[in-house]
Amino acid sequence: MIVDSLDLKALPPGRHHFWLNLLPNVMGGRTQVPVMVLKGKERGPVIGLTSAVHGNELNGIPVIGEIFDKIQPENLKGTILAVPVMNIRGFMQNHRMFENQGTTQGKADLNRLMSGSLKGEVEEAEFYAKALTDKIVKQCDYIFDLHGLGFMGKMKSYIIADGKHPIAWKMAQACRPEYICETSDMQRIGNLRSEGVKMGIPTVTFEIGGSPHAFEYKEIEKAKHGLLNAFFTMGWTKTNLADLKLISSKTKVIGSYAGNHTHNDGGLVELKTKLGDVVAKGQLIGHLRDVFWQPIKTLYAKEPGEVIAVASNPVKAPGGGVIYVSEPKREIAHDINHGANSSERVSGGVG
Repeated sequence: MIVDSLDLKALPPGRHHFWLNLLPNVMGGRTQVPVMVLKGKERGPVIGLTSAVHGNELNGIPVIGEIFDKIQPENLKGTILAVPVMNIRGFMQNHRMFENQGTTQGKADLNRLMSGSLKGEVEEAEFYAKALTDKIVKQCDYIFDLHGLGFMGKMKSYIIADGKHPIAWKMAQACRPEYICETSDMQRIGNLRSEGVKMGIPTVTFEIGGSPHAFEYKEIEKAKHGLLNAFFTMGWTKTNLADLKLISSKTKVIGSYAGNHTHNDGGLVELKTKLGDVVAKGQLIGHLRDVFWQPIKTLYAKEPGEVIAVASNPVKAPGGGVIYVSEPKREIAHDINHGANSSERVSGGVG
């Protein structure tokens, strides 16, 4: 069904699929996004699930589909409003960015334009982002924005949440990820998480895996059960459908993470570290070699911490990312019997 707007209150309980018209396109038709609605038999909030704001970050699509298959209307208190592909242009072109058509700016990062405002010389991407904000985002009471670090390769899944926002922080903990990146969103501009928080909508970013253009089934499964646990913990489902054995019993809280790059050199990276390793500042992490397999330079860790992302593609131009590391600040222990977090304690260090 094709619709110009969504009237969630008028829908009967059950599952519904729509193509939602956003704005005119260059053919004189309409650019549309796919929308899924699961309405519970009991009244409650509207929980938003958004995916593929970056068009090559695909893991959120099956996560949404499997959550819709798992939760029945009889078990749901409220409505799930999901957009499996937010960035239709980037998705169809197999690209991270949104490509403006017939304008001067070229490609735009849609996740820097989600303020819902139009200022200055406006291009197609701004109109598109505003339509998403007006027609989808503003209908939600809570949002999980599903991403993936689509430019590295292998990555520990983690959630980004405003540590000063009690509801967003509870949402993040309830997913029981291996890591939560604690941030403050009030000064950030344009991304869906920060703009949602500013609009009074508790919003978190769920980074699911790190490989672009791919489904990472292990990470998809963990994210699905993490979200199912969050739905129960937040009181949106009557029973917990999550398999708690598949999600973490403890969560490490990290701040910003440090990237290690090739800087002014290019070549082939021979990594000597793997995902999850603990490295010290100055520790050997790999070698950069030319195509004759001759050494160009040795790569050392810029900062200490746990390796949360590594490049899967060894071919690197100058400035290419090699690994990302972060040092946990503290640790959250979860109640393994009930799924909700039970205590937060300071970690004794990395590891």
